[in-house]
Amino acid sequence: MNKRNHFLIALAFITLNAAYDELVRFVIKLILNLLVQ
Repeated sequence: MNKRNHFLIALAFITLNAAYDELVRFVIKLILNLLVQ
């Protein structure tokens, strides 16, 4: 049970990291587009 909880926590952490990376890329693209115009 404990190992399963650790696995779920790790999975959630990885998912959050991936979502954060996507968000950062989106913000950077947005800023670059504003600078280019």
